[in-house]
Amino acid sequence: FHEFNTKCCMIDLKCLSKLCPVWLDDFGRGLTSVTIIQMFNFECIKIDKDYFWEIQYESKLFKILNEVKSYCNFVIVEGVETIEQKNKVHSVVDCACQGRLWMSDYYYVEI
Repeated sequence: FHEFNTKCCMIDLKCLSKLCPVWLDDFGRGLTSVTIIQMFNFECIKIDKDYFWEIQYESKLFKILNEVKSYCNFVIVEGVETIEQKNKVHSVVDCACQGRLWMSDYYYVEI
């Protein structure tokens, strides 16, 4: 889920969570917000690539990632393309990164 109306979808999310873990994709884009993650216990929250790129150099990056992590079991940050970005994310919270950094040709160029 990444786009939903909280009133309509909260019941659906609770029913779905009885069957399987529920992940929130693209946090920081559209209707996703801290309010949503406070209302429902997602197993994993994926930080939107564009949102990460917007906040990666701001001091609030650490606060935002730690706050998101406090509301779920696992965080994945999308859009990680450099070793610097990977190290920055890993210095904040225990979470995973996803992005072009791990494409084999791209990765070897970066090292």
